[in-house]
Amino acid sequence: MLRGLRRQIRGGDFVWITQRFERAGEIALQVHSQIPTYVHDNVTGVPGLTSPSPE
Repeated sequence: MLRGLRRQIRGGDFVWITQRFERAGEIALQVHSQIPTYVHDNVTGVPGLTSPSPE
């Protein structure tokens, strides 16, 4: 989970993420964000993350 983002990340976006480690320095990664297709509350403990509504 990413916190304190400067902008909203949408499904399909490619974003650069820099991780800083106390002893190992930094590593920059380009990641591809995806929209979750199904996440159950019991798995994450976060209310509101559920499967998309059928159309």
